[in-house]
Amino acid sequence: LDPHPVEITSWSPIGNGIAVHFETGTPECYGVDATVTETSSSVTVALQGGMLPEAADRMCIQIAVTGVLELPLQAPLAGRTVTAG
Repeated sequence: LDPHPVEITSWSPIGNGIAVHFETGTPECYGVDATVTETSSSVTVALQGGMLPEAADRMCIQIAVTGVLELPLQAPLAGRTVTAG
């Protein structure tokens, strides 16, 4: 519910993908969705966050929580640039 862009604070390579780090709310109430666009020279990640539909009728505390989302890539990261979209 009420999707909005979420800023990526950092990222790190993992296996055949990347892990993006961001701030969100408690996982019982809030979630994120990622869109990954890959080219031969770059990987662009856009995050959208919002309240989970099942949490709409419950009390949710307003605290910042560090989240990590592991994203597989179609090709190895190699020397590609990672940017937020």
